[in-house]
Amino acid sequence: MMESRPSIMGHLREATRELHKEAESRPLQRSMARGTLPRGAYAMYLGQLRHLHSALEEALDSAVSEEPALRDLHIDERRRVPDLDRDLAALGVEVSSVPALPPTERFSARVRRIATENPVALLGPLYVMEGSTNGGKFLARVLQRSLGLENGDGLAYMDPYGDDQPRMWSSFKQIADEVPLDAQQSEAVTEAAKLTFEAIAEISDVILPPDTFAVED
Repeated sequence: MMESRPSIMGHLREATRELHKEAESRPLQRSMARGTLPRGAYAMYLGQLRHLHSALEEALDSAVSEEPALRDLHIDERRRVPDLDRDLAALGVEVSSVPALPPTERFSARVRRIATENPVALLGPLYVMEGSTNGGKFLARVLQRSLGLENGDGLAYMDPYGDDQPRMWSSFKQIADEVPLDAQQSEAVTEAAKLTFEAIAEISDVILPPDTFAVED
């Protein structure tokens, strides 16, 4: 009997579990969840995410020609740059006015290298970014209250799918598990996902440094 291929989504979840927890434990993320994140820090975070998603989406645009299996994951409905542009505009921030922080620049450069050297590994960052929409719906409710955001303004990135969130995540998992990966490619995807969680943590700590912000336990 043929041995079934391991689920890449299950593997990614287990392999990145600790890094995921570490990223979520940063002062910025904890402050956001508690409703104490300053408006300026939120805008800066969205600006950095805009740089990251721009690099990732451009990389995927070029990668799908070499890795057609990624095409069903890289669809217009999952593009986040338009959402981030709307959010920044709602916060009164010009996209061009938000500089890329050093860890943002480093990760964006890494994404571009991955697109050239091993395109299928872009599944790793895509997994991390898409997975963030699961907790984003909760954060959107908190941010709406704490920052006084009305009518969903400034929250398109955090809650991009609304009531379709469960369906979109289920669809992503199913399609990702169908991407044909050998052992080496699976490891490359996993490494890229780990680097993404590390980048998010580094970016968050630049915006809201642990040594200058008291986090309550």
